[in-house]
Amino acid sequence: MGKHLADVMIPRSLREEHRRGLARYLATGEARVLGRRIEMTAVRAGGSEFPVELAITRIPLDGPPSFTGYLRDITERKLAIDERKRAEIQLAGEKRLLEMVASGCALSDVLTALCRFVEETATECHCGVYLIDWSGPRLREVVAPSLPPPSTIRSVNCRCVARMDRVGGQRT
Repeated sequence: MGKHLADVMIPRSLREEHRRGLARYLATGEARVLGRRIEMTAVRAGGSEFPVELAITRIPLDGPPSFTGYLRDITERKLAIDERKRAEIQLAGEKRLLEMVASGCALSDVLTALCRFVEETATECHCGVYLIDWSGPRLREVVAPSLPPPSTIRSVNCRCVARMDRVGGQRT
């Protein structure tokens, strides 16, 4: 191939660090990466970066040092770990809400916690819980910790996710 490893697989942001490490090893024999598995970012042939596990060892030959490396794409593993963390965070939030309800916390506190939970787990969203005064009809804010009060909103582009009416004392 005739190309240096740093110019083929190592992201630009890590190339100088790689060159310094190789120079240190050749000058002193001090190896920080050799003989270990490390996680880092590599570059695909098309230029995109992806997470890898890398193990490099020196090939014991006479002459200039030669190395062999084993590279494994760990994209799927990283995605699975991220998904598991998200699931654990969601489960903890749901548990916290259920404990609040079970312990008799005030409805406004439970709804505030619910809104914050939704906003933490769905970062592109804002959450609010409103009661509809059907005699108006108009919105009456119950909880919306990160939203402006309804009186300051000129127009709202939203959809009704759930509606609960009282008909003869029953919820429908």
